[in-house]
Amino acid sequence: MKFFLVLATVLALGLAQNCHWREIELCQATMVLLMQGDSPIPTTEEEMTSSCEYIQEATQCMNNYTDKCTTPMVRELLDVFMGDSNARLNEFCTPGSEMRANFLKHAGCLAEVYPEQRPCFLDFQLVIEKIVDKATTNEDRVPILCWLVFQFISLIFINH
Repeated sequence: MKFFLVLATVLALGLAQNCHWREIELCQATMVLLMQGDSPIPTTEEEMTSSCEYIQEATQCMNNYTDKCTTPMVRELLDVFMGDSNARLNEFCTPGSEMRANFLKHAGCLAEVYPEQRPCFLDFQLVIEKIVDKATTNEDRVPILCWLVFQFISLIFINH
């Protein structure tokens, strides 16, 4: 989820002259593929490895994009937002790590409740698609991003 918020932030802050929305769409498409199906929650080591491949590909895509297309100030802002997320992601995707084992221990429960959370993920996905849509003006991206952040906060703090 944090990945998508960072993605939206990058989009709202603008692009360098030699960068295109299509590059962001490709990064986002990788995560959309991960979210397909009845439940994107991996419950086995094999599923976890497959999910991590998608996550790492999307993360690398975004890192490449931000290195190429954003200013040093925007990259610094993204570093503040992301904190130690990359280290946590690496731990999550490392076979045998404590984080991965702990996740897999509870994955069945997460997969079981995912269907009731799926509409939130779909709404979130649609908003990201709207942000990267070529027809969306730069003026419209910031309010869409604000709405997205509010929905995320509502999902996490108000509804639970």
